[in-house]
Amino acid sequence: MSVHPIPDPEIARALAEREPAIPEGVKAYTRVEGLLGEEARLLATAKEERRQEHEERLREVTAELDRIWERLRERAEQLGARGGLPAQT
Repeated sequence: MSVHPIPDPEIARALAEREPAIPEGVKAYTRVEGLLGEEARLLATAKEERRQEHEERLREVTAELDRIWERLRERAEQLGARGGLPAQT
């Protein structure tokens, strides 16, 4: 059994400061891309060959992607009603 030491908070903070922060938009995009890839892999397996846990995960991924899609649709409607995005400075 291997034991991983708890990192020194000062060292962890110094390392975090050296690494550039990932913008939230990039994190969101990466999350959606990951879900789409996972869904595609699960769907590439014939339905009769999928195990129960694959079917359950496919339902979870599909539901999450549907929620994201609905929120983006709502956002687009709201932005359209307000005349679009504010100008970038």
